[in-house]
Amino acid sequence: MYSITDLKKLTVKNSSILLSFFSQSELLKWTRNIVDATTSATLYDDKVDQIYNQTHIGGGNHRLFDESHTLGGIFEKVKQTYPDDNFLQEIIASVSVWFKDVTTPGGMPFINIDDKISYDNSAKWFSENIPGATTKWFYDFHMYDIGEIFTSSLGIVCSVFAIKNNDRVKLEEILGSMSILSILTANPLMGVAVIVITCYEYTLKKKALDFKNITTGIFKSSLGLFIISLLGVNLIVHLVILMIVYKAFKKKRKFMYENIIYIWNQYIKKNYANNSILLLDKPK
Repeated sequence: MYSITDLKKLTVKNSSILLSFFSQSELLKWTRNIVDATTSATLYDDKVDQIYNQTHIGGGNHRLFDESHTLGGIFEKVKQTYPDDNFLQEIIASVSVWFKDVTTPGGMPFINIDDKISYDNSAKWFSENIPGATTKWFYDFHMYDIGEIFTSSLGIVCSVFAIKNNDRVKLEEILGSMSILSILTANPLMGVAVIVITCYEYTLKKKALDFKNITTGIFKSSLGLFIISLLGVNLIVHLVILMIVYKAFKKKRKFMYENIIYIWNQYIKKNYANNSILLLDKPK
């Protein structure tokens, strides 16, 4: 049985892979399904979506343009819904509306964009002139979601553990992981966290940077993000669960191993071909 200290060490040790896993946008579909199953739409939600329903500005990206989905915008719309609500009721309703939307793949905007034409021109310029940039990446850069909040917080916590243990190698690896993920997943929250931690440790405390360790973190998280994206979150979760059970029940290891191979082969057949070279043979 792992202690809290052991879990901390494991989290920091595997931080690059964990950050890559929790940066997967597919996880937001899970949180969205959970929220949909446990909550229902209210008049507050309708009020926040009122401008979009009337104008359809921005289409699927309307939260960035409809003046109603920033923190301040949500609060103002909530206040207009029931004028007799007290301040506490307005706060609770605002948090509820915000949480329902921040758990979706669309995310929530940092600020409202008033000039959509200028925004569209900027998005086009980025997609045409910045390698790897797309209009979707540009949109994501203006938004945040619950996954980005969690991964940014996880990166900060792991960095703090590394700092407390005076583990410069791991700290630099974590900063490298966070840096590349903030770019690849358009997560400005993580980018800000990297800047703050770097300025504190290497500017204020005058510590030297070892770019070899930073590069290691960049490589691990880039590879991890690619592999998890390629295989899919569902397969990774299934395999991890089976591996945990496999370790816990030593006498059933052959059975668990066969099931791991079965799940893997089913995934390959579904997404590639029945005769793919990636198929594994059952143990004899």
